[in-house]
Amino acid sequence: MPQIDGYSLAFPIVAGKLHPNKKDIAITSVVGTSFYIGNGFYITAGHVLAEAAAFEMFALGVTESSKPWLAVKIDSIEIIEGIDIGVFKAQHTVTKACPWERNFVGGLTNVVVSGYPHALYKDPASIYRRDFKGYVITRRPYIRLDLKPNIYELSLACPRGSSGSFVIDDGTGHVCGVVIGSDKSEVDLHYITEEIIERDGKDVYHKTETSTYGIAIASKDILELEFELLGGKIVNHLANQNLLD
Repeated sequence: MPQIDGYSLAFPIVAGKLHPNKKDIAITSVVGTSFYIGNGFYITAGHVLAEAAAFEMFALGVTESSKPWLAVKIDSIEIIEGIDIGVFKAQHTVTKACPWERNFVGGLTNVVVSGYPHALYKDPASIYRRDFKGYVITRRPYIRLDLKPNIYELSLACPRGSSGSFVIDDGTGHVCGVVIGSDKSEVDLHYITEEIIERDGKDVYHKTETSTYGIAIASKDILELEFELLGGKIVNHLANQNLLD
């Protein structure tokens, strides 16, 4: 896959309070990541928009090579909580967008994630993108969400701020998922019970093995979502933008 120009494809969602100049936003947090889907619209994780909306102000972060970050107004948002996906419209014109994968990808598919985990630095004030490479561990239903969408477990961790990032198939360059966070599984290895004579009781030593992995909603399930902002299903919107494989 060609090298990703991340700053022109992945955009932070920033939040904070009104700047003393009474016009701009004083950024105090990078809440998550988003990316462009054409015609002025962006997509991200639903909980990112919900969290951003709790701040006094929030916006889309935009930059160009070696230029300062700008906070661009977000006009309207829409969230489908049952699958943790949201879309929004912003006053920023983007010329680049990644095509989407229609079908599920298989296990061990190499993937790339580009986003803004722990991205805000205050001295000097700056925001940095981080890129990760890994592979798909498995695909399964995610029962923690009401719509029980198919998710990919990823071999890479997706720290706070990564939510909303695209997951790109490294072989095709197509979006195959949207990050919603990290998860972990724990397996009990064994118990050790030790009698404590002096206290007339027992201590139980519990040993577990923990695996941590990224979680992304599969593109195939996202394509069927219907948003009023888009005037219909995402699949139709992307087709109109020539963004389907």
